[in-house]
Amino acid sequence: MLSSLIKNRPLCIALTVGSLLYSTLFLAGICIYECPVPILFDARCPGCGLSRSIVALLHGDILSSLRWHAFTIPVLLIFFVIGIACILPQSGIKHLSSFIERSEKLTKWPYCLLILLTAYSLTRVALTF
Repeated sequence: MLSSLIKNRPLCIALTVGSLLYSTLFLAGICIYECPVPILFDARCPGCGLSRSIVALLHGDILSSLRWHAFTIPVLLIFFVIGIACILPQSGIKHLSSFIERSEKLTKWPYCLLILLTAYSLTRVALTF
């Protein structure tokens, strides 16, 4: 999963630049994206609060960050690894992807994270009804 993604440098660069652009505009108070989930389904988006959670975390307010969205730290760690993959030489990317691939196979952490995130998201959506 993540090991395959970081092998694709153009995709890593696009994700990193897009994330940094969105974050910078969000911090400047400019909203360039309106989430379609509440508009289409009249329900809270599973990712709702992630941007505010990141801002709270950047201000050192960990408790507020976790209240806004519990998966902010894992999401930021994944985006950090993707960002690192943008600047590593090809040999570094090969070593990093190999390390991550071994950890994914050994621990199955991407599946665990996905299951937990899905349960968390469904719970959040269910609580809005």
